[in-house]
Amino acid sequence: MTTLTVQETEKEVQKKGEVTVEFEQTVEFDEPEEKTEAKPEKKKRAKKEPKIKILFVCSGNTCRSAMAESIFKNEIKKKKLTAKYDVASCGLTANEGDGISPSSRAALAYLDIPWHKHKAKKFKDEMPQKVDLVVCMTREHKARFTATNSFTVGEITGRGDVPDPYGYPVEAYIKVAKYLCECVEPILDAAGYLREKKNEKK
Repeated sequence: MTTLTVQETEKEVQKKGEVTVEFEQTVEFDEPEEKTEAKPEKKKRAKKEPKIKILFVCSGNTCRSAMAESIFKNEIKKKKLTAKYDVASCGLTANEGDGISPSSRAALAYLDIPWHKHKAKKFKDEMPQKVDLVVCMTREHKARFTATNSFTVGEITGRGDVPDPYGYPVEAYIKVAKYLCECVEPILDAAGYLREKKNEKK
């Protein structure tokens, strides 16, 4: 609050035989305190964690690994984990640009799983270095290249390899698709575990 102080001084002044009294008034105000507004601290943006990447590998990239990619993309979307995981597939002997096989599409449709727009990609040696987990359909696929982050479906799940349905009736494709659906949780967990281990080494 502002304080008002009044000082009065009486002076006699002889003027034309009259005495007048003059008051000198001094008004003092306390200096207002300067208010310094605290500047809001700038919030540091948390560094966005890169997506956990999974690569499925089979032979031609039109059946098993292509179905696995569609199945996992669908499950990740359903679980609202699209910001966390990224999935791709390739084939060791793939013809670049081939689409997903008709029987694979039929198997996915039977299980009410949408298939993605697929163009077959051939495996390249640098691919494992760009992902967290490489998932091979069989031991033979894994033996074709060297990567410390490469595992078979059987190694991850404790079950067996994923058989090649090529040349068999659509029922064989459905069986493979069902097996891959049952592998979603353990494979996602394995990829997350490898990411944690990678971060610990940094």
